[in-house]
Amino acid sequence: FSSKKPSSEIARRLEFPMVRPAGIEPALSAPEGDTGIIDVIFLSITNLYKSLFYKDLMRLCVLS
Repeated sequence: FSSKKPSSEIARRLEFPMVRPAGIEPALSAPEGDTGIIDVIFLSITNLYKSLFYKDLMRLCVLS
């Protein structure tokens, strides 16, 4: 990740990755261009991981 971000910010993004679509908010609020790119990639990976995890969770709930 970008070393400029505090770890609490990264933790907050990990906790709430589904609040906004990945790529919209970071690109608008990024002070520098490279930070926006890093945020978009990071949030996209996090959203992908979360959606896969939730799919498995739903499958488990249906089966049980």
